[in-house]
Amino acid sequence: MPDHAPEIASAFRPLRRALIARRLQRLDPVLRLELALIGGLAGGYAAWRARLPLDQLARTGGAGAEALAAALAASALLGGLLAGADHAGRLRRTPPGPEWLALPVPAEAIVGQLAWESGLRARWVLPLALGLLAAGAGLTPWWSLAILAAAFLVILPLAGRAGAAVGRPAPHPLLRRLRARVTLATDLAAGEM
Repeated sequence: MPDHAPEIASAFRPLRRALIARRLQRLDPVLRLELALIGGLAGGYAAWRARLPLDQLARTGGAGAEALAAALAASALLGGLLAGADHAGRLRRTPPGPEWLALPVPAEAIVGQLAWESGLRARWVLPLALGLLAAGAGLTPWWSLAILAAAFLVILPLAGRAGAAVGRPAPHPLLRRLRARVTLATDLAAGEM
């Protein structure tokens, strides 16, 4: 049986872009503004709370960049936990109905799509990370902040995927049902040829 993973991945890319665009369009402009303000307030609060300890570390010759890196790693871990909790809940409440069984893709691809959607929840910690980076402005070198920001942007999606992987109970009834249908269809097709 040929490996169709690249074709399946390329088929899911436009679906993912369309899902994000549709979700953003469904949000009322006032709600978008409110969410941006809440994110700004959360980031400002994180900056306000982290600024004093970072300032004390900078004045005493401590390791401010290391403390900032630890705080960013903790926020990425929090993002992973959010993704894992969402994925576990998503798999529990996803109806194993005909719409899932009608897709001509392997069951793992469907569960992977659900994991990708859950991984988006990890991005809710971005305002916290921006606040932490803002708290380090002027107290740590600019190049250190740039490296920390780049590392966080690499680690956050990985934490989201890891959280979704941990949040998936093994083996899920939807996955078992899809595998049974694919096996049955394969057996029927092999018998007809």
